[in-house]
Amino acid sequence: MNFLDTIPSRVRIIVSLLLVFLVWITAVASIAIVSSKITKDNSFTNTMLLTILDQPTHDAPFHIPEALREAALDPASLYLLDRSVILERFTLLKEQYPSQEKLAHILIPEDNWILARLFVTSETLFAQYDITQDTAFGRFYQEITALIETAQAQSEGIEILLELYYNEFKPKTRTLKYAVPIARDKYSLPSRRSLSYSHPDALDIFFNQVKNRDKNELGPNIFSVSPGIVITARGDWKGGDTPESYISGGISPRAGNGVIIYNPLEKRYYSYFHLHDVTVKKGQFVEAGQKLGRGGNTGINAKKQGHGAHLHFEIFDVIKGQWTSTELYEFIKSLQ
Repeated sequence: MNFLDTIPSRVRIIVSLLLVFLVWITAVASIAIVSSKITKDNSFTNTMLLTILDQPTHDAPFHIPEALREAALDPASLYLLDRSVILERFTLLKEQYPSQEKLAHILIPEDNWILARLFVTSETLFAQYDITQDTAFGRFYQEITALIETAQAQSEGIEILLELYYNEFKPKTRTLKYAVPIARDKYSLPSRRSLSYSHPDALDIFFNQVKNRDKNELGPNIFSVSPGIVITARGDWKGGDTPESYISGGISPRAGNGVIIYNPLEKRYYSYFHLHDVTVKKGQFVEAGQKLGRGGNTGINAKKQGHGAHLHFEIFDVIKGQWTSTELYEFIKSLQ
């Protein structure tokens, strides 16, 4: 007779149930331990990935290129903002995404980040308008305001990545260092005396002739002053001449359609605002003298009657900051 046959059937059932229960408890505990370890490892990895761009770990919005999370690196090597670490990570990203178009999509931040990088302080930026209103205009600039501190903290890391990207794909042929933004016979500069009454940190370059004056203006071709990377290009602005009439699109409600070029060799951002249309796209490389679009009067500042017929031009230097209107004036004069 088998020993098990001497055990009452009821007892055998109870013992079997206990064994099943113990197996189930053990399996659940094992899964919980593994999940906890994975969560901790992922949390540690993500924390270390943030440090590559010196990013704040609080709840403020921030930009992390998606593949920076995906590429495998020893998390312990990602300390602060070290160029050699960023170079190592860029090499991995390039291997994973060898095409220029895909790499551009990963490395170049969203448009709002670009604006927040260039708008150093919200106090001077929004002094003229009430941005607290629950309108498309107000919500747009509220988002920019929320990003300013973060963009400043991330800017050095992002700009190193853009430099590596540019050096990897830039054309080998020798190009012009600078070119005029508009054909010489199609524009005029303001007088030097009038600069003190206009933008302190931008230059309005006036068109000699436009079509559809004060309506949907069409001006001359606009050319890139410098070679570089197109980091923002928007031709979808919709709105009117007041904050309340802004609908959507564009570089910003006030700037309208436009293009921003980053030249990593100079570490400068070149901004072209109020365009009629745009003929380049984000991530594209441009040469000095390459067409960016056509002049127009998009943006609430230029849409007001009598305020169009000009290109709003800015330069932001990573080292020195925003160029003054006088510096911009002298620069454009030197290109004539």
